[in-house]
Amino acid sequence: MSDTVENRSRWLVVLLSLVPIWLVMSAGVAVWWSMRGDDKQEEERQQRFAMEMSVERITEDLRKLGKMVGERHTRDETSQRNLTRAAAMIEGILGPSNTGYQVERIVAPKEWPIFRVSLPADDEAPQLWVVVPYDSPRNRDTALSDSALASFIATAQALAKDQLKSTLHFLLVPHGHEAESPITDTLKRAQTLMDAPASVFVIGPMGTSPELLCITSNAKSPSARALGELGIISEATTSMNEPVNSYQPLDLPIVWVSTSRTGSDSDAIEANHIAISTGKLVEWLRRTARLEAAD
Repeated sequence: MSDTVENRSRWLVVLLSLVPIWLVMSAGVAVWWSMRGDDKQEEERQQRFAMEMSVERITEDLRKLGKMVGERHTRDETSQRNLTRAAAMIEGILGPSNTGYQVERIVAPKEWPIFRVSLPADDEAPQLWVVVPYDSPRNRDTALSDSALASFIATAQALAKDQLKSTLHFLLVPHGHEAESPITDTLKRAQTLMDAPASVFVIGPMGTSPELLCITSNAKSPSARALGELGIISEATTSMNEPVNSYQPLDLPIVWVSTSRTGSDSDAIEANHIAISTGKLVEWLRRTARLEAAD
């Protein structure tokens, strides 16, 4: 009888000692499962932003810019020809036979034009500009500037059939990455032909991270209020990989937009990341257009 009681006691001790271990293991499994679920939800949320984009088309645009066009600026004849080639490529992609825009050529200070395509709203609606240079920096990898241009093109394609509350002008300028380029005179030329913009969104490197847009904006502005979960507000304009000082004499309400805060991670650029970031950019522009019109 005593042996039976002793055995029961021993098993009771074993069982009681296993309870804390079971609780710890259960808690660990619950945490792991929860984190796994959160990661899956985040992945699904990221891919939702990419659904409106064509990763294949972005991949092809990056290939053409990087392999077929290459370095494009005004320093030498080869780079000048490449700049002309990039201009022809962009005009064809956005034109009536592809995206469906009527592409307007605006004479710029040098031989390469400004391209403008527009989504008009009411006559009294605010004017928003989305700007990207189609040149590239001298003696540097074109990947970062290519990512900005590919994202810009995908944004214009995604919004082509939208009816926004604000007028949206897409401006492709031939100079912007060279510190001595005539970007000031180029945009001044555009200013003489257009109403004053409520905001000017200058697109920087995209796709270096799919997670957050990084913008520079007054926290109370419609563009900042529209950002929400799509990104963060930064004051570090020099991180946008753009010659910021060249734009400052224009006295325009410029908002710098990028997913890169270092400008040094071109190896990390992926077409799928650009698609996700551009999906967020499109959503942000739609929100901003509504808020600008409401204000």
